[in-house]
Amino acid sequence: MLWNIKIATNIANLEKIKLNDNHWKIIYVLRYLYFKYNIHPNMKILINELKKKYKDIEWNSIILFNLFPNGVIKQASKIAGLPQSNICL
Repeated sequence: MLWNIKIATNIANLEKIKLNDNHWKIIYVLRYLYFKYNIHPNMKILINELKKKYKDIEWNSIILFNLFPNGVIKQASKIAGLPQSNICL
């Protein structure tokens, strides 16, 4: 599937999410991890990667769930244009 910012924004709108900079940071890290390692990361891997790449925020699961309330990995991966995973968070 082709993916771009407009498609991501449309999917986010359907999910009732207004994307901000922190959403995009998570989306881009998920895409990076998926295309580099061919995996959907778990929360710990995602948080560690966010902490390494974006030091302006104290990343934790609470912040992630506030941004993606219907399951961080599942919902953010959908917006990021990644295939469905079997991870429920």
